[in-house]
Amino acid sequence: MTINHPAALDPHVRSDSRFHPERLPSPLTYYSQHWRLPSPDSQGWVHVCCVFHGDEQSSLAINLQSGAFHCCVCKAEGADVVDFVMQFYKIEIETAAKILGGR
Repeated sequence: MTINHPAALDPHVRSDSRFHPERLPSPLTYYSQHWRLPSPDSQGWVHVCCVFHGDEQSSLAINLQSGAFHCCVCKAEGADVVDFVMQFYKIEIETAAKILGGR
């Protein structure tokens, strides 16, 4: 999976310094931009190929209600889409919030 957010990573782009969680995309909106998602189970979980270790199996579980994720192979995990973006890009929370539109 390749995701490009050049404007969000540009240090010259000024933004509101406060965090606005209401501006974040829903987990379903964010994750469906990057995967063709199967139907979730009754608790909102789907399984997709893990982007953290070059997976060819569906080892990454994502909760489309909370945004939580967990890979049963490489053990990548997080509580929401902010955690996902932080880990995927190896960035701090402030930059992840900018990428997601929460700042």
